[in-house]
Amino acid sequence: MAASADSWVEVTDATGNILFSRVLHAGESWPVPDESGLTLTTGNAGGTEIVTDGKTSAPLGATGVVLHNYVLTPPAAAKSPTPQAATP
Repeated sequence: MAASADSWVEVTDATGNILFSRVLHAGESWPVPDESGLTLTTGNAGGTEIVTDGKTSAPLGATGVVLHNYVLTPPAAAKSPTPQAATP
């Protein structure tokens, strides 16, 4: 996860325990643990981006918008190929 602008972020696990909670300043990042059930809340969706395999997503929303309960896909799952449907 990376910040393109100052953004308060909080990541919780599946049981609600807070794993990370602070302001990420522009240019800072935090490595998301490779586990399922993580959710993100951010006070500035427009300044928060997800980085997977060196590729940065678009901002998670508009500048200043509060985003609650964004599900963070584990990095390993994001790399897994999507199963193809069987062809008859």
